[in-house]
Amino acid sequence: MYIEETIIKNFPTNWNSKITIIYSQDIDGSEETNIINFNITTTDGLDINFTIENINIDEICNKFKLFFPYNKEFLISMEGKHFNKKNNIKFPEKNADQFKNFNDTISKFVLKGDKNKFKDYLQLKTHGKDQFSSLKLLTLREMVGNQIVDSVSSYQFDEKYEAICYRWYLRGLPIDMSIRKVKTDIEVLNNYKN
Repeated sequence: MYIEETIIKNFPTNWNSKITIIYSQDIDGSEETNIINFNITTTDGLDINFTIENINIDEICNKFKLFFPYNKEFLISMEGKHFNKKNNIKFPEKNADQFKNFNDTISKFVLKGDKNKFKDYLQLKTHGKDQFSSLKLLTLREMVGNQIVDSVSSYQFDEKYEAICYRWYLRGLPIDMSIRKVKTDIEVLNNYKN
């Protein structure tokens, strides 16, 4: 029996693309090994294929929904790999429930687009540390790439706010929203000081 299921379709990413993940499985009752094939495509041309053996399919699919859309480098690293068990896949370290709730918030915020007002940007918070909170500016610049660095440089943020901008981008905000988030926080801080 052959099974094919789309577990994510047209989900927005943090690099201005959308992602689709399909898994398939050819089930043979005589085989003890559970082999799942994955195909991941994005609207900007990425096409990733890999297989995993001996996994809890529901657990893996749920983690894919949480982690893949927000980490392009992690996605690309899967290309052509074959995993014997779920422990071979090194997902980002974060409490899954916390990550899901935050990702849901980011997704809704992005989909709301221009309808987000000043207050919405002000209230957008991480509610704790995540995998980007402790990253230094040079590391963040390497992660986001030269195109994003060039886009942000014209705003002449000091290094603290430049880093914050990249962190929001890596969390899932498009770069224009990340810049607006930083500008909102700066404006509020300046008003408070005055």
